[in-house]
Amino acid sequence: MKKIVYAAVVAAVCSVAALSGCANGRENSNWLHYMNADAFVMITNGEKNSRAEEYNELCGRADKILSDLDKSLSVTNENSCISRFNAAPAGAAVELDKPAYEVLRLAKSVYELTDGYYNPAVYYSVEAYGFTGGEKPDSADGLPDDGHIEAYKTLSESFGDLELKVENGLYYAVKPQKTVTVDGRECALKVDLCGIGKGYAVDAVNALYDELGFKYGYFDFGGSSIAFKSFAEGERFELQIRSPRSVADKSGYILSLEIENDCVSSSGDYEQFYEIEGVRYCHLINPMTGKPVQTGLMTATVIGGSAAEADALTTAIIAMGKERAQQFITDKLGGKKVVFSYTDNGEYRFYANFSDYKLPDNGAFTAGGNVG
Repeated sequence: MKKIVYAAVVAAVCSVAALSGCANGRENSNWLHYMNADAFVMITNGEKNSRAEEYNELCGRADKILSDLDKSLSVTNENSCISRFNAAPAGAAVELDKPAYEVLRLAKSVYELTDGYYNPAVYYSVEAYGFTGGEKPDSADGLPDDGHIEAYKTLSESFGDLELKVENGLYYAVKPQKTVTVDGRECALKVDLCGIGKGYAVDAVNALYDELGFKYGYFDFGGSSIAFKSFAEGERFELQIRSPRSVADKSGYILSLEIENDCVSSSGDYEQFYEIEGVRYCHLINPMTGKPVQTGLMTATVIGGSAAEADALTTAIIAMGKERAQQFITDKLGGKKVVFSYTDNGEYRFYANFSDYKLPDNGAFTAGGNVG
């Protein structure tokens, strides 16, 4: 029997108890916690005991990768590279460590690929809508002023002007000169790379599996980014892409497909959100409006390629909306499998650019405008 793993769920996907009980004692895991998210190093063919030394090395090195990346990218630790970058004035050259430099370079690459629909510089908008530890509004009167949001949006658009350079073996990011003034406060560009950073960590740990010769299992960071190997000899995983509206979707998932030796990343409006007067406000900000995404798309999942790139792409796809996202996937993502869910006149639908999936018998989601 194939192992069932869920993507795009409301809660963390990879506690052992949350998974299908068909591992027959072959599954072992190690739990880590960084960037406010749970991570699991999973081995699924019993090699934890037969290769205990290598397994301990895998877990120890994975722990160090996540720890170092957390210290590099944290927006709350004032000593991290990104916190120092955020605190610096406009035009400053800020020294980075290599991981922060590489993640920023990747972020700029996906920013350009998506024409700005992925933009990690929407920091102030995320803050203004109460998604960085602040108090969330409970009425329309508490929502941020449109003029403030427009100023923050204008500032975030300068992310494309951020310069990265290497001098004498040291890594630097040069902040754009752009500033805006809101309520008397001068604001320079700030970024949050924790989303794409989780994918970067998944790619690094996935490489450890290969280096140490572990062919079976997976590494999950936060439930939104997973690197899969095989489940066991001759057995794949079954990936179920969960419904973002599980109350309406009694089956619990949109579709399923078999998977091995691939990375999966998902984003959605289902975990961090609040509703005011029937409108959902989630933590995903549309860079084109500076406001929470309201494009009708609820989730996006990308399978294939690097987990870091896929993490950024899923955010961009949701911000694009249905038609633009379909065209982008067709034009730019031909080597990847992509699924997104959306609402259409009150109906739940999904788009997929591939056809080798299975539908649940009582699924609430129906295919619409699919390719393949």
